[in-house]
Amino acid sequence: AQQYETRTERRAMQAAFDSGALLVAAAGNDASKEPHYPSDHPSVVKVGAVNAKGDLASFSNYNAQQELVAPGDQVLS
Repeated sequence: AQQYETRTERRAMQAAFDSGALLVAAAGNDASKEPHYPSDHPSVVKVGAVNAKGDLASFSNYNAQQELVAPGDQVLS
């Protein structure tokens, strides 16, 4: 997983946020609490995955910046 963001990414996300866009990104799929970008950018809503029981999916990243969870385990897409 990407563990950094470039200055260009940071500026683009901030410009989108400043213009009223809602930025949403997956927390990551490494079962890690390490930073994950772009979801760890302050302007992005970070979404983790839960299983059918409502528990954090075994692969979902997690940390204090996670703001929302959604079904993500065994979801066909």
